[in-house]
Amino acid sequence: MTLLAVLRAQPYERWCRNLEVMLEKEPGNPLLHRLRILCLYEANYNLYLKQMWAKRAVRHAEDHNCLGNEQGGSQPNRSANVVANMKTLTYAFARLSKTDLGIFDYDAKSCFDRIMAALALIYCIALGMPDAPCQIHGQAISKMKHYVKKLQGTSQNYYSNAPMAHCLIHARAAADLSVSGYSCGLHLQQHSER
Repeated sequence: MTLLAVLRAQPYERWCRNLEVMLEKEPGNPLLHRLRILCLYEANYNLYLKQMWAKRAVRHAEDHNCLGNEQGGSQPNRSANVVANMKTLTYAFARLSKTDLGIFDYDAKSCFDRIMAALALIYCIALGMPDAPCQIHGQAISKMKHYVKKLQGTSQNYYSNAPMAHCLIHARAAADLSVSGYSCGLHLQQHSER
């Protein structure tokens, strides 16, 4: 079934439905800013994303040294704990040897919530991701209907992504550019769900 979506470079309609589960970070404190939001996608779409991004793209980036030493998650034989331990050992060594040390962390708060989808997809193409998966993912993001689930139940209404016009302007402008030797042929369609 997933092969048909890849051949057509179109997501299935069921892939464009997202259930956002809101969990309390602190039990008994249901304030909006203290809720953790988890996005649940349709199982086939979630598996597709895992295979294309978590496996294939990371492997390709690893083979071409596109990931920094600070990146520990999603890589074979590495974990976030190893990176954290290396940082702790670096601090301890600097303190014991009385050496000056400066560290710059690239970690940003809520950074995944602020990624411009079209630009991220262009960057994925530049790192070697084929056009079809990027088109499928971009269209799914654009068409996504978000339903909210809380302790009180699941919403009957949904909200949609804002039109990706601001992202698409950049995507169309970059479509003729060559990034790192790869052609950026990203074709996203704007869909209004309202």
